[in-house]
Order: sequence, then structure tokens, then C-alpha cells
Amino acid sequence: METQKNEMAQFYREQVQKIEDEILAITNNATDIQFSDEKGAYLVALITERKDIMDAMFVNAVKDTKHIEQVNDMLYNLSRKMYDGVITMYDKAKKTLFKDAPDADFEVEGNLRFAANEEDAVLSLPEDEYYGSNFRKIFSVIDRLHEQGYVRPDYIDSVSSKDLDNADSRANLDKKSAYESWQPAADIFKDLNLCFALHSLHAYHPYSLPDILRMRRFGLVVNIRQTKIE
Repeated sequence: METQKNEMAQFYREQVQKIEDEILAITNNATDIQFSDEKGAYLVALITERKDIMDAMFVNAVKDTKHIEQVNDMLYNLSRKMYDGVITMYDKAKKTLFKDAPDADFEVEGNLRFAANEEDAVLSLPEDEYYGSNFRKIFSVIDRLHEQGYVRPDYIDSVSSKDLDNADSRANLDKKSAYESWQPAADIFKDLNLCFALHSLHAYHPYSLPDILRMRRFGLVVNIRQTKIE
């Protein structure tokens, strides 16, 4: 049984490395900054295939449960910080910037994103050799695909002051997402409620579970936008 498991892991690892070799060849070792539509679509297909294989490897290993709970807590706390920042800035703007224009229509927006290009954005873990991935370079390629619109915008959670107008909507942050039965590792995480940011990273973005475990740097951005000028 253990021999079969090791053989499967080796097969997966070879597939990941084959896909990544092709990705890096296409992108000049992850240095290209612009892709044609044809190349962008092909890269998305390769990265999606890589995600599926690495998720299968994660399920095969079943060692990272505690770590992903820690990542979940970290992202939840960052999301709460973002919500609090939007509320604080909205209240301040209303009392200062727009104190003489009570009818001015404005909103404050907050975004939480993975800062893929920060120098220490990628965490090294003992299991890196098991996956055989060049996480940093693949994250850089995904970041370029984000920038050019081939995959979803790079923010993983966002909120507007218009979403926080009442107590019910402000309480939405505390509602956690169940790990859906169709997702990999569903059995492993059946008792874990995920915050929206982690759910978003895995369900809506091209990141596998091993990728998410290695994300170390996240950025919060809160902006004011006037939507109507009196």
C-alpha cells in the first residue's frame, strides 16, 4: 500500500514538473510581462491542470491540516482588519472630507490580495520536495495572468462601505463557508469552516491547496471613491 502511494506521488510530481517546465519555457522563465490571447489562454489551461494535480497530491499526503487551519485563521483576521478599516475610513471621511457636503455620494472600498511579488511572499516548507513545484515562479506567472485579465482579479476578498450599511451586513464577516463536498480534501476538512478569503483563493483562483499553504504576504488596500458630485 505504501509502495503504491509513493509511486502515485512520484507520478504526480513528474506531471507537475512537466507542466511547469512548459509554463516556464513559454514565459521565458517567468520573466515575460505580456502574453498574447492565445498564449494567455494556454497558460491558464496549464495552470489549471497543475492545480488539479497538486490538489490530488495534497489529498494523497494528508499532512497539512493543522497548517491550513492556521492560514484560515490568519486570513479571517486580515479580512476583519479590512472590514474595520473600511468602517473607520468611511466614518472619518464623513466627518472630515465630506462634512460640508452631507449629500455627497461616496463609498470606501477595501481589498485583500496575495502580494505575490514581495521578496518573502513564498514560504518554504519541508514538503516542498514532495510537490516538486517552483512555487515562486508559478506565482509570478499567475500574477501576470491576473494583471492582464486572463484569470480573476488578484484580490481574494473585498468589501464596500455600501455593503456595511447595517448591522446584518457587517455581521456577514463572521459567516464562514463550508468546504463543499465537490472540492478536493472535502473529507479531510469536513469539520473546518473556511473564511471567505481562503474559500475564494481555492474556489475562484488558480491556486492549489499546497500553493495556499505557502502564501506568506498579503496586502490590504482601502480607498475612497466619490460616486456622485453635487
